[in-house]
Amino acid sequence: MTHYFRGTGTFHPVGHESVVRLRLEDQRSYSSLILMLPQDTVDFVAQEICKPSSASQTALSAIPFLDDPVITSFGLSVLAALKGGAPDFYAQASAQWLAAHLLLGSSKGFEWQKSLARERISDYRLIRVLEYIDAHLSDDLDLRVLSREAGISQFHFAALFRKALGMSPHRHVLHLRMQSARSMLCHTDKSALEIALTCGFRSASHFASAFRQQFSQRPTEFRSSQQSHNKFRKL
Repeated sequence: MTHYFRGTGTFHPVGHESVVRLRLEDQRSYSSLILMLPQDTVDFVAQEICKPSSASQTALSAIPFLDDPVITSFGLSVLAALKGGAPDFYAQASAQWLAAHLLLGSSKGFEWQKSLARERISDYRLIRVLEYIDAHLSDDLDLRVLSREAGISQFHFAALFRKALGMSPHRHVLHLRMQSARSMLCHTDKSALEIALTCGFRSASHFASAFRQQFSQRPTEFRSSQQSHNKFRKL
């Protein structure tokens, strides 16, 4: 019998079945986080990081019991980010990073990070990406599209973007969407759903959740406070 505690779990590749029997003693409920890593993502990352002449593995094997603080922190961060309205391509970048970590392990992963630190994205390519984001803020931005605009590998794009701007692509996009939403709440009569769709959110509830996490207010509360403030200034 295995005793699970916060941050531990198992990893199973495609085709491997597992059964978990829960025995709750001093608690009434049990929460688990399930991350699905697409096989095509693993294959893509393996091609990017594993040279033909190297001994690096190109496939993932079953891990009967996983106690990896890096993955623990990563999983909880991904969950919080997606709940907070992170763009869809955040999940793409996260899946690639997780695949690299599992394929390389801690030591080789550190070496890969050091090699990546020597690379950079040119100012011209960065400006082209930023202009594309501004022009397509309401679209479902895709990591493949942004990396193609930058003219660099999809696998390296997120890391090089963060290195150049000091923030990840999803943070930059989310910041722009929030600023646009705030402006529309202040200066237009559009509904929360209209603003959500215009700013690239899938639904009003998704937008409201992201807005509240960012500004500690619901969009309706923010709009009401701004309207009251404007009336007071007119008096």
